[in-house]
Amino acid sequence: MRVALTVFLFLGILGAQNAFINKTTALKVNDKVVGEITTLTPVQVIQIQGSKAKIKLKGFVDENYTKIVQRSPELGEVYAILDKNNSTFLKTISKKENDYGDLWLEVEGEFEVDKSMLDMSNEALNQKAKDIYEKTCSQCHRLHSPDDFTVNQWPSNISSMKDMVSLDKDTKELITKYLQQNAKDTKNQ
Repeated sequence: MRVALTVFLFLGILGAQNAFINKTTALKVNDKVVGEITTLTPVQVIQIQGSKAKIKLKGFVDENYTKIVQRSPELGEVYAILDKNNSTFLKTISKKENDYGDLWLEVEGEFEVDKSMLDMSNEALNQKAKDIYEKTCSQCHRLHSPDDFTVNQWPSNISSMKDMVSLDKDTKELITKYLQQNAKDTKNQ
């Protein structure tokens, strides 16, 4: 209880704080589930009250498919997947056209998550993912450096190993997001 009060007062004094989602979890608005937010997604914590945290999520959506919020038009790291018709909770900040002429919307939205799903740093999550990746993947082949592939290549590379190794959904997602966040095309981001 003291910790929650301390965090609440801390956030109230300093404003929103950056945090990371530590496990894929439900995104809610007024206690109603409107989608899910994925592991290692960066968020801003606006307020903590009881067991709930009010967060701000920022990312990009394709103008014609606003269900998936991702890192950028070029980097397809999925931040959140909204249920149908729930993109109304997103506010458009700006518009950006990609190299193919597709229009992308930079968006933000305020949602609720269980506060236990937040880590103020991604270091422990990244170390856990790195350790599992190195232990699991090096058993069968030479270990690829995270920057051997792009953000958009890593998910299919990991999925192609599904018959070779048994990983639960959460572990697979943690490894994939770790690799995406350290991919070769993230160095200038």
